[in-house]
Amino acid sequence: MTNLKQLADSLGLSITTVSRALDGYSDVSATTRERVREAAEKVGYRPNASARRLRKQRAELVAVTLPSDPGHIGPPHFLDMLSGCAEHLASAGLNLVIAPVPRGENELEMCRRFVVGRRVDAMLLVRTRRHDERVEFLQSQGVPFVTNGRTESPVPHAYIDGDGFSGFHRATARFFLNGHRRIGHIAGPQDYYFAYVRRTGWQNAMEERGLDTDLCAENAPTEEGGYLAALELLGRPLRPTALVCATDEMAIGELRALRETKGGEGISIVGHDNLPIGAYTSPALSTMQMTGENLGARFASLLLRAIAGEPPETLQELHDIEFVDRDSHRTAT
Repeated sequence: MTNLKQLADSLGLSITTVSRALDGYSDVSATTRERVREAAEKVGYRPNASARRLRKQRAELVAVTLPSDPGHIGPPHFLDMLSGCAEHLASAGLNLVIAPVPRGENELEMCRRFVVGRRVDAMLLVRTRRHDERVEFLQSQGVPFVTNGRTESPVPHAYIDGDGFSGFHRATARFFLNGHRRIGHIAGPQDYYFAYVRRTGWQNAMEERGLDTDLCAENAPTEEGGYLAALELLGRPLRPTALVCATDEMAIGELRALRETKGGEGISIVGHDNLPIGAYTSPALSTMQMTGENLGARFASLLLRAIAGEPPETLQELHDIEFVDRDSHRTAT
């Protein structure tokens, strides 16, 4: 196969000119770029991908780290979003790489390996923490990134998030209007930003109505976590009549706990994330979701704008929450 020097010699051009023509640089005329492209195609020349990335000082990759367990990469509702994001990044010449992080391993260390090794042009972070070391690290390194969720960082950063406070406040208020007074909350770990604001929304709505806020149990944001948290609340002398769950995964675990508890079938439930499986649980799970068309494309757009150098203050989107009512959202009797 012809190499770059042989191709340049055959055209009577310098290696630099041929290289820049193949990379599409505007300082090479359109006529020359087309001439080089046709000659390269004719002789079957393909640029070395690694060398090309080094010349352009781009890895042409965007990485996202996702928590994982054996046989499972999650949280599952991120996967559809990532699929749309990958499609739109590809049109800009960037590939999205999903890096599973096994339970017990450190996401920060994986981010550090990507950045120090110059393996990525940007990163997408999911399930942010209130004080997120990944955000602080990427800010310190000047690496473009967008988060799925906010943080309490004093330095602004790009994000897309749903208004969890408002959503859980309204969900609690709706249960109140339906006659419920013992409205419980299944909470995720409070170091996660999403879990903190969702619990705060529930608590604020309860306090505004003079209701006790002791019907709250916290556990991991998984089916098992929801199951265990629900059993804790169901074992109390005054059990809740309605439950607002931090995630659909927790709500699905809670449904099992209700099936195993005498009288549990009369307790109303609402989750969050609108997982497809929720439509097929028994009863079908009422839920909430972040509004917005093609969120994957929105993430890709913000990432590309961050890579282009736009200030993070202009790359922040807070979306409303909408309800998806199914059978588990019942009126108190």
